[in-house]
Amino acid sequence: MKSSIEAIIKKVVDLYVRTKLIWVAAVIVIFALITLQRFLWATETYGVGIRTDSVAYLWSSENLAKGIGLGRLDGAGNFRPYTHWPPLYPILLTIPRLMGFDGMESARWLGALCITLLIVVTGLAVSRLTDHSPFYTAGVLIILINAPALWITNLSAMS
Repeated sequence: MKSSIEAIIKKVVDLYVRTKLIWVAAVIVIFALITLQRFLWATETYGVGIRTDSVAYLWSSENLAKGIGLGRLDGAGNFRPYTHWPPLYPILLTIPRLMGFDGMESARWLGALCITLLIVVTGLAVSRLTDHSPFYTAGVLIILINAPALWITNLSAMS
């Protein structure tokens, strides 16, 4: 009797060890989709938030798409180069604008992509650090997707 229970336990443990990576991948995909859905739902009606830095990002990407350059025009119409912020975000916003998409909608979809990638990369890192434990990975991702700081920052057009 004892040996049959031990054999069953051994089979269950072997099955878990063999399928651990599949479970981790499923956990990461599920949390990435939940995060993507939450972000798109939160920005559906009013779009992404605008802060003072967001104005510079959107304006610079618009000027770059128009061929003026990466910067802004001051009140007198003089070009002021974009020197106070990192340039990657406005450059990434320019790509959809060159294809004819709206800047605010581009910022929304770029934000959705970035927050989803954040969840995936965090899940992969935690998985690797915890010997591919789906339980620890799920626990960290639950904490992360419910963190107010994550949403306050990512719901705005910020880099």
